[in-house]
Amino acid sequence: MTFELTENVHNENNGTVRHLEHFQQPFVALSPGNRDFAEPEGVTGAAAATAQILAESYLREVAPVYGIDEAMLPGNGSGESLTDRRAAPVPSTGHSTLELTEEKEVMGTTVVSYQQKYDDLPVWEAGVSVSIQPEPMRVTASQSSVRTDVEVPEESLQGGQYGPGDLTPGILKSLLGARTSDTPTVNAASRQLVYQYDPDQRLDPETRTTATERLEAAPPTLPLPPVPDAIAPQQYYRVTEVLFSLPVTGHPSLNWRAFVETATGAVLYLRALTACATALIYRTDPLTAGAPAAPPTGPAATLNPFRSAAVLEGLTNGDPQRLKGKFVEVVDTALPVAAPPNAPNPPANFFFDARAREFAAVNAYHHCDWLFRQMQDMGFNLASYFDGTDFPVPVDACGFNDNINARAPGNVTGTGSGGFEFGLAGSPFPAVSIAADLRVVLHEFGHTILWDSVHSPNFGFAHSAGDSLAAVYMDPESSLRSDPVRRFETFPWIMPNRNHGRAVSSGWGWGGLNDVGGYSSEQILSTTHFRIYQSLGGDSADVNRRRLAARQTMYLIFKAIGSLASNPVTPTSNPKVFATALMNADIGTANFEGYRGGTFHKVVRWSFEKQGLYQPPGASTPVTGPGAPPDVDVYIDDGRNGEYGFQPSHWECADIWNRLAPSAGGGGGVHETPVVGQVNHAYVRIRNRGTKPATNVAVRGYSANPGVGLSWPGDWKPMDTAQITVPGGIPPNGSAVVGPFHWRPTTVGHECMFMEVSAAGDLSNIDPGTFFPCSAGSTAEWRLVPFDNNLAQRNVAPVPGGGGLRGLLSGFVNRRFMVRNPLSGEARITLDAELPPFLADRDWRIRVDHTDSRFVFGLAAGAERQVTVSLRPGQDFTRDEVLQAGRALSIRVTASADGVTFGGMTYPLDPDMAVAPSETAGGLQLSHDDPAIDAMIEDARLQTAEAPGATDEVATPAAAAARRTEESAVDSDMGSLIAQLGASDPLRERVHRITLREVDIEMDDTRGHGDPGDSTK
Repeated sequence: MTFELTENVHNENNGTVRHLEHFQQPFVALSPGNRDFAEPEGVTGAAAATAQILAESYLREVAPVYGIDEAMLPGNGSGESLTDRRAAPVPSTGHSTLELTEEKEVMGTTVVSYQQKYDDLPVWEAGVSVSIQPEPMRVTASQSSVRTDVEVPEESLQGGQYGPGDLTPGILKSLLGARTSDTPTVNAASRQLVYQYDPDQRLDPETRTTATERLEAAPPTLPLPPVPDAIAPQQYYRVTEVLFSLPVTGHPSLNWRAFVETATGAVLYLRALTACATALIYRTDPLTAGAPAAPPTGPAATLNPFRSAAVLEGLTNGDPQRLKGKFVEVVDTALPVAAPPNAPNPPANFFFDARAREFAAVNAYHHCDWLFRQMQDMGFNLASYFDGTDFPVPVDACGFNDNINARAPGNVTGTGSGGFEFGLAGSPFPAVSIAADLRVVLHEFGHTILWDSVHSPNFGFAHSAGDSLAAVYMDPESSLRSDPVRRFETFPWIMPNRNHGRAVSSGWGWGGLNDVGGYSSEQILSTTHFRIYQSLGGDSADVNRRRLAARQTMYLIFKAIGSLASNPVTPTSNPKVFATALMNADIGTANFEGYRGGTFHKVVRWSFEKQGLYQPPGASTPVTGPGAPPDVDVYIDDGRNGEYGFQPSHWECADIWNRLAPSAGGGGGVHETPVVGQVNHAYVRIRNRGTKPATNVAVRGYSANPGVGLSWPGDWKPMDTAQITVPGGIPPNGSAVVGPFHWRPTTVGHECMFMEVSAAGDLSNIDPGTFFPCSAGSTAEWRLVPFDNNLAQRNVAPVPGGGGLRGLLSGFVNRRFMVRNPLSGEARITLDAELPPFLADRDWRIRVDHTDSRFVFGLAAGAERQVTVSLRPGQDFTRDEVLQAGRALSIRVTASADGVTFGGMTYPLDPDMAVAPSETAGGLQLSHDDPAIDAMIEDARLQTAEAPGATDEVATPAAAAARRTEESAVDSDMGSLIAQLGASDPLRERVHRITLREVDIEMDDTRGHGDPGDSTK
């Protein structure tokens, strides 16, 4: 029965299928003579007695899916071993074939592999692998990296002066451009292969990643000379593979691989084989990855697909390669007896079944080592942070006599880490090791970082911060995020009762019924830490923002714990001690990957407050509600009532507004579009959520050119009235309208407005009196405004919602704003434009720089670019319809840099505005009949008419009127046109409309000066 692609077959298809997964639709081996076995209930298969025969039969079935030419396939399946090639096709010059190269079995799973060859040379990283499970023998998945476009230039295919026997150490050093006194040592006999040159892959891409992107340290490299002009990108070449040793700074013993093009000697590929290995690990447990039915004791066929390839960093080089490195050494000290695996080096591959002892060892090494490296990448000095720890620490991946457990013991003096020990994640064996659950390893690391700081694995008030590390780090990409319950299960795969979403009202507050220390209070702490993460961006729809928030939160935890004094040890019997340490960790940060200290401490305090800390005097116990806010907490309301839940659009504060003339009470908060060239009057409403009156309240106003990516203090221009003091202060839960701030806008397009408030006991984070690093700048506004309720920003420009189609279009005549890259390096800027459903449902479209919805471009660090925002009209609407839809109708453009949102512009529809006001003093008011509006309507009509399958229709009154005029002009000629077309009388009676379109007419012209055959269009 033919193998078919059904809903049970999952493939990764980006134009070319590279992977097929069909656990529920296997390709089954049938016993010869019992071929009917495959027919019942649609089972697909072939007669096969061996894995090789089954793999070849399967490969012939799926070759068309993978786009593999039949001439490339191996023999008819009669071969019984790797050396039997009797039926294999004979390769011809310039022809690709697939050749059986390996059959291996790992804990029941057999993988049959085929290498692609061209002119009998291996094609680098090209071939097919087929995964086969036993009982019954069946194919459940396959992968293809076959290249169908291989073609090698003749001069390269014939070889040259840089073959395997020609590359002496001296010649190799010259080709590498090595600037060292050492000479490379060629380690093994070289071979030749076919390689497709890719300039982006010439050096390891990991050398170009930032610390926030990678899990491991960047690998070393060499300053290769440029390739000759004759070498073309994406072209295939015959190359000589050279394996050699050459030390570089920081790596006294280092192995390398290089591909040297045989004709020119150009090095097309270089990788450092740093004393590392490649392994299959669990980057996340299967449940977090999205598999609800993959328990630790499940079958290998279910568990293995969740393995991922990873580099084992920092290994001490050896052959065979052991799992021992700078920070971690895998040992066997506890039952069961399970000697750590080793592997021939090269290639030092540690690939094992998910339930194998060896898989446990590989995960234990990778996860524990990675955590130390994470801290190192964050800038921590591990020698001083872990001053009581001797590295490498021992890690027993198979301990506890196969019980479900894990631990991070101290050393013999209790002043540092004594390593790690891991049992199983499920019982009985065979089962996946608990070391493969990164959440558990993160928990144990919470003890490791405590040993050196407080000489104990625990806080005095809670078990550790390990649950917090697990919850925060694993959330950004978890498949459980969309589940409002399971998202907050800290260890969902093995221990779903631990939770980091505990409610204060249920006794899970600081001082509540469950605040009894140990694991119980640890859940209160993890809930508190998780709230910090959520506020910093963990609740963002943008995964890059979530990753950044997780990294920043983990940094604060690491730094806070490391800051606890160890001689004498800082007592931690009260969570306030650690809350203070966290806030100090923020304030004392000069610059952590672009984040300047002083921006997050209010979020930290608020998170502990929401979890019940900071109860007012005389509050009832046990605690069942949030704590009290600070004594004084002045704020400008951005919709969060002064609190710090995640704010996706921090630039939309409505408590800042402008008036064209001074108004009593600020004109009731009604905003008027600023006018360039005259004095405007800004107002702001200040509130106090504190428990005491706010005194010495000072408010400062700023403006900036219309734009996103602005930074403090360079872009924030003080208004003409730079500061206003609030007489009498503001009482608890009180408010005051402050203004007018006189200012003169200089740029058309509605300048951005910022307000800052400080009071005695509550300074803004940019107040120079704080001495915070963020106050000195330069600090991006997206890193400041959302995390300080003393600051607010208005990038909001109302547009006409009361003048129908033409009124709204008037608000987007020459609408522009500036975009600046706020990052320290070149970035990919993305502008996403969004219409409210009210307009989208009426077929309106938004364009940024003439690009629908999304506009992407690159910008150097600090560079800026002006962009335009325009609308393509759809159906008309009335003011009443806008009012009925509600006032929350906004057009929004959001900006992100390398995936992280950093600002935006918002244009709400104002039903009380019929046409866009003039934005310049003495300027003319736009009218509904402005030629620019007519041009927008006509442009929309033309775009609609040119759309595939579209009629010559535009759903606007103006366009419809234009069509009626055109149709009436044609009506008088309709009869003659039908007659010229030769239509019959019955047909003429049925025709009620003729649409004329532009056509090209070519005619011969023999009356001019050209040849009789000349044509004119």
